[in-house]
Amino acid sequence: SRSRVEYLASSASTEAFVACPCALRVSEQVYSKPYTHTSKLRVRVTIKSSSRLVDPLELLGVLSSVVNELANYLRREKEARVLKASFENPMFAEDVARLVAVQVARKYSSWLNPRDLIIVTTKSCEVFHEYNLYAVLISTLSEVLSSLRRQ
Repeated sequence: SRSRVEYLASSASTEAFVACPCALRVSEQVYSKPYTHTSKLRVRVTIKSSSRLVDPLELLGVLSSVVNELANYLRREKEARVLKASFENPMFAEDVARLVAVQVARKYSSWLNPRDLIIVTTKSCEVFHEYNLYAVLISTLSEVLSSLRRQ
């Protein structure tokens, strides 16, 4: 007998630059100025579908719409824009995981099965702290869409 395929998995990952929202709030309270630290964030999204593969380049596009991706070569003006955007929208690793899941759900809501899984993992490579932070979100498409309706 032939083995049955349980699911099809599509995945994409990137590295990004995030600013710490907690340190930013504290510095504004203490010094009345917005000081904070930054971290390199590794983010991966995987869709486990019962019937479809998703183009990894499309998934990378979703990631790029949520985070400020790192790049090897940036002109100073572009570097300043990335830094400014990160400081204007500071995020924790778990914030990024939730935003990626929401964007994936919105993009593929009419295309995927409601029970298909969205898996987002993030690793914040801390430079300020002695540890790294991880966030993992595993949810069905319907659960993510349902959480949006409750907001």
